[in-house]
Amino acid sequence: RRRDQTGRERGAAAAGQIKPAGEWIWGDSAMSGRLPPEEEKIALRKVFTLKQAVEHAVAVVTCDNAFELYVNNRKLSQGDKWQNLTAVSLAGALRQGANTLVVIATNGGSGPNVAGLYFDARVRLADGPEMIVASDATWEWSGTLPATKEGRMTAAADAAWKPAIPVRAQ
Repeated sequence: RRRDQTGRERGAAAAGQIKPAGEWIWGDSAMSGRLPPEEEKIALRKVFTLKQAVEHAVAVVTCDNAFELYVNNRKLSQGDKWQNLTAVSLAGALRQGANTLVVIATNGGSGPNVAGLYFDARVRLADGPEMIVASDATWEWSGTLPATKEGRMTAAADAAWKPAIPVRAQ
């Protein structure tokens, strides 16, 4: 007789099948292996289009040292423990059509040190296909931060956005 799996066992089995897709990224201060300055704060963004309605969407995110995640101008999450991935449901925030993720990222420390953002989302669309949105060189960064108030981005950063820099884990 076949033993039924519990939800936890099914989840663990499925998790073993998911291959991480994100890369650690930062701004120009991390170019060519340099160490970004302490307390540097930058904005990183990804603009993408969903051709259908979202059925399910979840992401994991972390940042060395701290982050605030905004999806379509609404703050969804924040964290300051870079060693831990934060799971975030994106289903209610993503929509069919244009979407924008913005992460305000802060490098802590008491001197120049490694910094990076890691983001990996799985988005299941209404007709079934899964889309991956992950941090990589297609993201952009800016040193000009968007204005925020009461959990919303009130104005987008108008600065020139530049390609994000993939950084190596050290």
